[in-house]
Amino acid sequence: MKYLNHKEKAMEKFAEKVCNLMLSLIRKTIRWDNNHLSRGIITIPQLHVLFFLSTRAFSLMSDINKEMGIKGSTLTAMMDKLVSLGFVKRIPGESDRRTVLVSLTQKGKKILERFLEDRKKIIIRIFRNLSSEERKNYVAILEKVVQQAENDNGMTTIKALNYK
Repeated sequence: MKYLNHKEKAMEKFAEKVCNLMLSLIRKTIRWDNNHLSRGIITIPQLHVLFFLSTRAFSLMSDINKEMGIKGSTLTAMMDKLVSLGFVKRIPGESDRRTVLVSLTQKGKKILERFLEDRKKIIIRIFRNLSSEERKNYVAILEKVVQQAENDNGMTTIKALNYK
């Protein structure tokens, strides 16, 4: 059994509190959702792909693979589903048939827009009773947390958890 010093104990307690609060917030917001994600039509990883594709006109499958960090076969299956739903289209490469470009369809753009509008409404509902200063502080902290997560790349955290 590993003994924790005071600072480590405080961080453990903080992490537990944040986990519980995040799960509670997610459960509550899911009840308010009425979109393709909440109805089980698309998954969070598929939504991530739609967000990624919305930032560019076309993307190579290899670029999506790098962004998502998943196996090629898993990404192919995910893209098959998104294509069948009409959210994404595949375009064969002109110079190399093995190269496949992917882009968001109009239907995919509309789904993403609707999802973002739903999210905005939920965020407004949640934060409407906080002061402007509290909202500004929340955003500043969230930006720092996101930056740390991007810098950390998640690997240190996963290794530190030492799952068996």
